[in-house]
Amino acid sequence: METPASPNAAQILIDEKIRQLKAERNSLSPVSQLPPELLGDIFTHALALDDPHYDRSGPAMSFNFSYVSQQWRNIALSIPHLWTSLSEDHIDWSCVMLERSKTTDIVVNVNLCVAGANRGRSESIPRKVEFLEHIFERHASRIINLLVVSSDDHPMPDFPFLTPRLHILDLWHPSSKAGTPHFSAHLLSASPLVELRFDGYNVDWNNASFPKLKTLVLEYICFEASSSVIPFLEALRSTRQLQKLHIHHSLPKSFDSEDLSNISPVELGSLEKLSFADFREGCKAKLLSCLKVPSTALVTVKEVFWT
Repeated sequence: METPASPNAAQILIDEKIRQLKAERNSLSPVSQLPPELLGDIFTHALALDDPHYDRSGPAMSFNFSYVSQQWRNIALSIPHLWTSLSEDHIDWSCVMLERSKTTDIVVNVNLCVAGANRGRSESIPRKVEFLEHIFERHASRIINLLVVSSDDHPMPDFPFLTPRLHILDLWHPSSKAGTPHFSAHLLSASPLVELRFDGYNVDWNNASFPKLKTLVLEYICFEASSSVIPFLEALRSTRQLQKLHIHHSLPKSFDSEDLSNISPVELGSLEKLSFADFREGCKAKLLSCLKVPSTALVTVKEVFWT
């Protein structure tokens, strides 16, 4: 005589049968008939359309793909580039994504000024720093896009900028009372940068070169009192492919009085857009005299602070 199944065992059997029926139903849907390669392409395009401002209280869309069915999960896990954009608000998930991305290029965005929301709790800033240090130590050579917002209490950790894949770098340090962090731009000369942004940094431009740069954004860059604009102009001279140049309140204090009569204009033959703003009168004409831009370039100049 067969022993009757226990209530728990019976429930397990029922749950397994339901799972099998759901899997069979999913396999009959039209989308499940698509070749895995095509479904993978759909995932990739959907991820590209993902709104960067959506509610980060849930997992990234990459995780949503892997929750639909076993087939979708297997396909999503087989595509490393679906897992390359690391979210600072969910470090545990980002660690999983880091593993799933394998050796693919990664995008890292970390804000060390504010804690991130994670289902009612916050990722502490020290934990963010630890996570960023781990990435820099183990995966720096994979970073293709790096954005770091630092603070006086939590400056940006040391990063080996001599990396062969870094294409976009955005460093932002909000205005502070403790002084601005210093950065030597020549550290980036070996990187294939196409987009570079500094905001709130004290940048040393000596011996810097950016032959592949297409976009340069400078906001509230600080200089030493006696700094010359010449190293910056020489660094700018190396950017033969530059298309967009944004300089807002980022020239040395001595710029309006510095003698530049022996400096030949910087030729920016590929420039499409120039945006310039400065508190001081007269800087507009002097800057434009230092640059040689195409007549077709869109030039926007402001000499007063805007609200």
